[in-house]
Amino acid sequence: MRRFIVGLVLCFATSSAQALCPPDAPLCWEISLFADADCQKCNLSAPLFQWRDFYIKAGTTNSGHLVGAEFRVVGLPADWLHVSTPSEFAWLAVGDPLDLGCNIGFQTPQFGNCIPFYRVSILATSEVQDVELSVVRHAIPSNPNFAECPNVTYSCPPCSKFCALGGSLSINSSDDCTVGVDANSWSAVKSLYSE
Repeated sequence: MRRFIVGLVLCFATSSAQALCPPDAPLCWEISLFADADCQKCNLSAPLFQWRDFYIKAGTTNSGHLVGAEFRVVGLPADWLHVSTPSEFAWLAVGDPLDLGCNIGFQTPQFGNCIPFYRVSILATSEVQDVELSVVRHAIPSNPNFAECPNVTYSCPPCSKFCALGGSLSINSSDDCTVGVDANSWSAVKSLYSE
């Protein structure tokens, strides 16, 4: 286990080339926010003084196995309360995703299109409509080569680090939205980029 931890730390420290996707994957990782644990809804109702949960999850259309991520979530009203609980599968979770940002790591590589990172419980202490939460880069990035994007690390060893797309979540909004993450939806999207 110690060798794995050292390898992951070195991986985070030595990644040098910023990239949005590996050459063989026109679509890759996205760190997204969902109103449900099944990665289907991106609109949450947060009544005044009632705790509500949302989920920070990752997904991919390629075959890389995720071992870590670094990101931040912005947009929560300053007076609202929140508690962030890391995934039970994470062996490392440093920082707060809704503060300066967080780093999360997995001992067992994760894959799929609905990988749990955090469950965040929020308490609305003021009535605010049309709140928009977004995934962005960490406020103090650990690697200057990835200072402009949320990022993921996967397939260690060797480690590959890539910028990730950042998703969003609407709170107390009249717009309803759902997200298709099943295999058929992903296949349809990928076909737009095939040669």
